[in-house]
Amino acid sequence: MAPPPISALVCEGRDDVAAIRALLKDRGATRRREDLARGLRPGVTPPEHWALGQALLIVQSAGAKESLAEAALDWAQGGASERPGRVIVCFDPDDDPASRELEFLLGGVQRAGRSSDPERVGEDWRIRVSNRDVLLTPAPWRSSASAPFDHLPDHHCLERVLISALKNSSIAEDLKAWTESSTSALSGLVNDHGWKRAFRLWSAAVDPAESFVDRLLQRDDTRLACLSALRTTPVNSAIELALQG
Repeated sequence: MAPPPISALVCEGRDDVAAIRALLKDRGATRRREDLARGLRPGVTPPEHWALGQALLIVQSAGAKESLAEAALDWAQGGASERPGRVIVCFDPDDDPASRELEFLLGGVQRAGRSSDPERVGEDWRIRVSNRDVLLTPAPWRSSASAPFDHLPDHHCLERVLISALKNSSIAEDLKAWTESSTSALSGLVNDHGWKRAFRLWSAAVDPAESFVDRLLQRDDTRLACLSALRTTPVNSAIELALQG
């Protein structure tokens, strides 16, 4: 009998984990067990084990975009009990066009010198680590929204996906208007990291909780809109692929 398919998903931070967790629950996956947070670097979360049927997906934050290549290689190398055949890398493309959005990852894998050079296989990339082939699956947070919010740069990130959802949610219109005008005023003072600054303004207006992404995916007036927006992203497609085995 073939062993059950195991995939790993590495992402940038805790907000990514919260969004991915919601997508997994939406698909009917269940959290199998938790690992202890021993010896983890700052920003790295304990791996979460999610199962659907025979498929297992292990989710972990690497703490930063620049750490994703090493984190992906760690999972590709595998351990005694868990040897994923696919590693999904979830990231914010930011201002990189689709044609260049993977340069940071492929370059990081090559510089690490722990595997063969990535080889294109359809939509995936294959590397050889510890005498076995592993697929790298890119999963960018690309928004399907047709226009950016309040003239912000045409960058792509998790914050943009969720802001596009909040604009279409049942949040009070006066709060939506306040966030747009406040974003415009703030952008006139500082124009870097515009989507992250706008997202913090939404948090201040809607629900100033530390775990704002978690709250958005729980509140009655935002949950369905946010989940609907997350479903349109390549991240959701990669999760579906992993859970199908």
